[in-house]
Amino acid sequence: MSPSTLPNIQSPNVPCDKLHLCLLGHDGEVRATNYPIGESRSLSLPALIRLAYGVAAHSDMPEGVYQRMESRLEHFAGSAGYYLCQSEDAAPFWISVNFYNTSNGRVVCHFPVTSTNLRHFARFFAHLKTAEQDGLSPQKSADKLSVLMVSEGIKDYRTLAINIMIEEVGKRDAGRNRAQYYSILVLQKILKALRDIDECAQHIDAMSARSKLIPYQLKLQAARLEGGRGPLSVVAGNHQELTETLLGVTAELQCASSTEIDAVADAMTYLAQSNHASELIENNQVTCCAADTGAQATRSELGEVITDCGHQIDTLLANIDRSILTLNEICQRMRRALSAMEMTRIMCKIERSRLSGEAEGLKDIEEQLHHVQISLLNWMAKIETSAASALMLVEQMNKAEASAAA
Repeated sequence: MSPSTLPNIQSPNVPCDKLHLCLLGHDGEVRATNYPIGESRSLSLPALIRLAYGVAAHSDMPEGVYQRMESRLEHFAGSAGYYLCQSEDAAPFWISVNFYNTSNGRVVCHFPVTSTNLRHFARFFAHLKTAEQDGLSPQKSADKLSVLMVSEGIKDYRTLAINIMIEEVGKRDAGRNRAQYYSILVLQKILKALRDIDECAQHIDAMSARSKLIPYQLKLQAARLEGGRGPLSVVAGNHQELTETLLGVTAELQCASSTEIDAVADAMTYLAQSNHASELIENNQVTCCAADTGAQATRSELGEVITDCGHQIDTLLANIDRSILTLNEICQRMRRALSAMEMTRIMCKIERSRLSGEAEGLKDIEEQLHHVQISLLNWMAKIETSAASALMLVEQMNKAEASAAA
C-alpha cells in the first residue's frame, strides 16, 4: 500500500515531535489514542502507529522485528523497538515504539526518531528482510547479521538500540530534568561497568584456556627427567587440578559478569517508558480520540506504568548488589588460584636448579606461568575496579530514590 492510499492519513494535524499514545485492551482492540484515527480502529498495531505520521510501511521492515517485540511482551512487562517506515516522498521515516503491559491491556507510546545511528539499523533491517525472503533459519540469519555488525564496528544489536534510545530520550527530556532520565544516565554507567567486567572475563577465559597446555608440558618434562615418579610429577598433577579449578572459576566469572547486562538494558527500557508516561501527564497529552477511556482513567493507567517501572528498578538494583558481591567472592577464589600458580612456578624453578642443565625445558614453562599469572592479575584488578564503580553507582541511585521519596 502506498502512502497516498493509506486511510485517513492526509494532513494528520499532529506535530511530528509530539509523543503519541495508544491504549489497547487485552484483546488488542484500540481503547483510546491521543491522535485522530477516524474509523481505523481495526488496523493492525503497526498500521495504527503509522497513521499518526501519514507514512507507509517500508519494504525493508522485517516481520521478525514485530514478532520479537510481541513475543517479549508475553514474558516481560515491556518491550521496545524501532519501526522503519516510508514517507510520501519515499524517504526513510523512523518511529520509536515502546510497549508496556498494564492491568487494563497495553500502553503504547511512540514518536519519530532522527539519530544518525539509525543508518546501521537500516542495513540490519534490509539484511533481516532478505533473510526472511530467502527462508534462512533464524540461526543462519543471526550468523550473517553478526558478521555484518562486526564489519560495521558494532558489538551487538541491542547496545546500538539502547544508545539510540538514550540519545532520543535525552532530546525529549532537554531542560526538564526528569528523575527517570537521570536514572537512565546512571544505569548507562552501570551498564558500561558490567560490559567492561564481561570483556575482562572473556580475556581471562581465553588466557585460562591457553594455560590448559601447561600441566601436560609439565608431565612431559616429569616423564623425561624423573620417569614420572619424582617431585616434578607431583607438581604436574597438582597443577592439572589447579587448571581445572581455574577454568571452573573462569566460567563462574563470565556467568556472574554477564547475568545482569540484559537486566540493566531492560531497566533502561522500562525507565524510558516511565519517562514517556511522565511526559504525557506533565504536558497534558492524554486527551483521547476514539476513546472508550477518559482522560482521568488514562492518567491513572500511565501512573500504573510509572509505579510498576519503579518496582522493576528496585528489583534490578537488589540483583546487581547480589551479583557484584558474588563477583567479589569469585575474584577472591581466582586470586587464591593464582597464588597456587605462583607456587607451581617456584617449584619449577627449584627443580630446574636441582636438576641443573638437564631441566632447561622447565624455563619455558616458568615463563608461561609468569605471563599467565601477571595477565590474569591485571584483568582481575580491572574487574574489581569496575565492580566497585558499579556498586557505587547503585548506591548513588538508591540514595537518589530515597531522597525523592522523602
